[in-house]
Amino acid sequence: MIAVSIVIPVYNSEKYLKECIESLLTQTLTNCEFIFVNDGSQDNSQALLESYQKNDTRIVLFQQENQGVSAARNKGLSLAKGQYVGFVDADDYLEVAHFQTLFEKASQENLDIVCSNFIKEQDGVVITSKAPFQENTIFDSSFIKNEILPFMIKDSALNTCCTKIYNRKLLVENNITFPVGIALREDAIFTFKCIFYANTLCFLNYFGYHYREVAGSATRNTVAKDYFKSALETYHYDYSQLVPITLQRELVEKLKTIQLINNVISYTSIYLKPNKTVSFFARYRYVNSMISNSIVQKGIEKYEKEMVTGKTRYQKFLIHCIKNKRTALLVVANQYSQIRNKK
Repeated sequence: MIAVSIVIPVYNSEKYLKECIESLLTQTLTNCEFIFVNDGSQDNSQALLESYQKNDTRIVLFQQENQGVSAARNKGLSLAKGQYVGFVDADDYLEVAHFQTLFEKASQENLDIVCSNFIKEQDGVVITSKAPFQENTIFDSSFIKNEILPFMIKDSALNTCCTKIYNRKLLVENNITFPVGIALREDAIFTFKCIFYANTLCFLNYFGYHYREVAGSATRNTVAKDYFKSALETYHYDYSQLVPITLQRELVEKLKTIQLINNVISYTSIYLKPNKTVSFFARYRYVNSMISNSIVQKGIEKYEKEMVTGKTRYQKFLIHCIKNKRTALLVVANQYSQIRNKK
């Protein structure tokens, strides 16, 4: 029996694909299948995948015209036969015991979802990311709906599908797939639905997934992606159309507003960072327009107390700058932060 089906969407990924493949094939959990969906790559990804497939029958390879990452993952889901399903991005790689660690916990306790921590490599800096909930504890449906789901509405820390394995029965019975045609939130919507319908969930104290943000990737391309537009779409998103949540409307509004402002804080750093393809003045205008948005301004005015709670002095200063529309001060603060981080 196949323990875990791992779905890997591939699109022009040859630079890092070999490392990804070999980190999968050397997993200590051997009864896996690796479903690579080549989503219309124009490089040598297909040839590389075929060369590995010749020597390992666990590799399932499907090729399709470019339809986007969600469609590729959905195709992989339709082919999956494992008891559990996991996802890996073709730019990333794993520790050798990653899937064994997650599967052993999931199968021993008959869990719906098991999550690991992850290590993020961004611009040469290594960042570790941990879930904000007690580790190695099995959470039931009540805790999930009253604590974890509200957290997901106000914070994106749990959005990725790649640090988790899901009981395939959970996905099939609730008809959970990735939304097609959405630029940046497909992970968040899929994961939110999975966690809503889960009866059991566990966060492990384990770092097994290495996430690499490559220069020019879809999530880092400030020219092609309008981050703030996507953040506003998330703010306006009606979660009750996705799943039958019972949270009070006022609470949901507060949680969504907090996430929006936190996203704006992050985006000021992204857009004010030197970029050879976008002029400083274009990036300055974007940040100025973003912090002047009426929803942002009204949100800070209404929920400033909640937003500054637990923030560092630097983050509080950024919130102050956004509240008072001080774009020039944000530029200075961002430059100071970059110099300080280089030391």
